[in-house]
Amino acid sequence: RASKSGKCTAGKHHVFLNEVLRQLVGRKFLLLLDSWKTQADLTKFRAVFPNQDSQLLIFPEGSTGYIQPQDISLFRSWRFIHEKIEHYVRINHTEMTISDRQYFIHIHSLIHDQLSAPQF
Repeated sequence: RASKSGKCTAGKHHVFLNEVLRQLVGRKFLLLLDSWKTQADLTKFRAVFPNQDSQLLIFPEGSTGYIQPQDISLFRSWRFIHEKIEHYVRINHTEMTISDRQYFIHIHSLIHDQLSAPQF
């Protein structure tokens, strides 16, 4: 049921709330979400969890770097290395299909290996 684009649509988010999250939480819980419009809709949240004593906390737009510091440090390095590899593949016309699932598995394995090196 994963989206092919990797983006969370309103329908996919509803499926997540209804079929995944509902199974995992008790009557009382707190859900922390980023301010993406797809997932920050309180009416959709209340439609799935109408009678539960639950809360939805939405982080303000632009605050991710302060709340999730790895988005600034670790993932910034990750994205930088990933972009360099993709540029290399495109410039040198390497025989790889960038949209292929196996490509992403190999690339992220390579990046993980590089960032696990002692100099990082």
